[in-house]
Amino acid sequence: MKEAHDKEVIWDSVCLLWSIWCCRNNVLFRNELFTVDNALFYFAGLRSLVKNGKWKSGGDKGEGGMGGACVADKGSASFIFQKDGLGDDGRAPWVFITDGAWCENTRKGVAAWARVGGRQRERVSQVVEAKASSATLVEVKAGILVLLRAVSNNVKELCIQTDSAVFVQGAKKPSSVWPTLQAALEDFCLLCNVLFNYVKLVKVSRNDVRAAHDIARAVLRDL
Repeated sequence: MKEAHDKEVIWDSVCLLWSIWCCRNNVLFRNELFTVDNALFYFAGLRSLVKNGKWKSGGDKGEGGMGGACVADKGSASFIFQKDGLGDDGRAPWVFITDGAWCENTRKGVAAWARVGGRQRERVSQVVEAKASSATLVEVKAGILVLLRAVSNNVKELCIQTDSAVFVQGAKKPSSVWPTLQAALEDFCLLCNVLFNYVKLVKVSRNDVRAAHDIARAVLRDL
């Protein structure tokens, strides 16, 4: 028992140090600010890889650089990540709407999401970083916040609605976008890969994400 516990502590330490190193690289090479959320995101992903025995292989990579199957719906209006044989089992997934607000002059951004359906209604916003490089980056960060919220509730299947076509198309192929946005999309894909069975990202109209949009705009005005 003690040997198993010591091994667990060692792996936790390795994952934590590697997470800090990843965040350090983002600060130096991607001009991002260090946040606790980002560090915890990397830690959760790495720890899951270790527990599932995928530290070395990481699983087979499909489109978007993720394991399992990555399928684009007809019309290219949505992006689906689904692990082989898992997810989409007929149960209604958690559904979130996401949006972001960004000021070109101050470069400040606010990401927001709202959970729709179900008994519990949630609405959350968060200042993404002091200097966000684009509005799309803020919207991708909103998607990452949703994934972190789902993880904390042990939810394995979910649907994310966004009005950003660039977010949806970029999730299919992160290498097709500019470097700063690519880094955020790769983070989004990594989290889908290691912690979820089924994630559907859907392009909807601005009116459909109005609740999240209004939250983000209201917070941004006060910054």
